[in-house]
Amino acid sequence: MQRKAGILTFHRAVNYGAVLQAYALQAFMNESGIDAEVIDYRNSKIEEQYKPVRMKFHNIKELAYDVLTINERRIRRKKFDQFIDQYYRVSDCMYD
Repeated sequence: MQRKAGILTFHRAVNYGAVLQAYALQAFMNESGIDAEVIDYRNSKIEEQYKPVRMKFHNIKELAYDVLTINERRIRRKKFDQFIDQYYRVSDCMYD
């Protein structure tokens, strides 16, 4: 009987550390004979921080930055999502 484990972490951040940490842990567990999958946990407040288009601005400088960098942030988000889709084994989506 193979052991199973779920990895609960915020893995959908547009952050190399978060994404690689979840990937490395899952790979290590699978190589150790544990059937591991990342639990697709999503928290709406945290997800809001990583959207390419945000609706809350504290000042005009933040608004200008978001407008000028929107395409770059969309491309980055797409690349992170492609990595997750290709290399993670992810559970069904879980919310709050």
